[in-house]
Amino acid sequence: MKIINVVGLAYEGRQDRVSMILDSFKKEGVLKSWRGNSSKKILEEYIEPYEFEGQRLLNAIDLEKEPQNIHDSNAIKVMMYDAYGDKHHVGYIPKDLTDAVHKDFKIITQVDVEVEGGRQKVIEVDGDGKESIEIYEVPYGLTIYITDIVDKTNSGMFFKRASELTKGEKIFSNIIQKIVLGLIIFMALLFILIKIF
Repeated sequence: MKIINVVGLAYEGRQDRVSMILDSFKKEGVLKSWRGNSSKKILEEYIEPYEFEGQRLLNAIDLEKEPQNIHDSNAIKVMMYDAYGDKHHVGYIPKDLTDAVHKDFKIITQVDVEVEGGRQKVIEVDGDGKESIEIYEVPYGLTIYITDIVDKTNSGMFFKRASELTKGEKIFSNIIQKIVLGLIIFMALLFILIKIF
C-alpha cells in the first residue's frame, strides 16, 4: 500500500470542490460531522475535531495520467467521486512519486481517501471564563491509500465501485456478505461449544 498526500488542492477552486464532495457524502449519510459528537460533548471532553477527521472514503479516488500537462508530462491527476458517482479533479500525485505510481498503474485495484483540515469546532473562552464553540475553516488536505494487489486483466479478478453495481449485483453482494457473516458466527459458536465440552 502506498500512502500519498495529494498536492495542488489550493488551485482552480479545488478546495470548494472537495467541500462540495464531502457535503454530498454527509448528505447521503456516508460521512458524519464531528464524528457524531454534539457541541455539548465537545465542550465536556474538550476535543476540537475537524468535521470529517478519521473517516475514510473507500474506493472514492481515480488516478488519471495527464501526458498533455504543460508543466509535467508525467503528471497524474487525482479525481474524487462525489456521493452520486460524478468525478471531480481535486489535485495531483506529488511529482517525486509519479514514477512509482506509473510503474504500478496496471495493478492498482483500489484508492481510498482520508480528509484532513476543513471545518473545525474550536473551544473559545471569553473574558468571563465562559466557553463557547466557534467554527473555523482551514484548507483541506487529502491523503490517499493506494492498494495494488494483482493485474486485474491477467488474473481475471474484477472490481467495481458500489455505485456501479446493478440492483441484482447489490442484492447478490449483500447475500454473500450475510452468508460469510453467518459462517463466521457459526464457526465462533462451534469453537466455543468444543471448548466447553
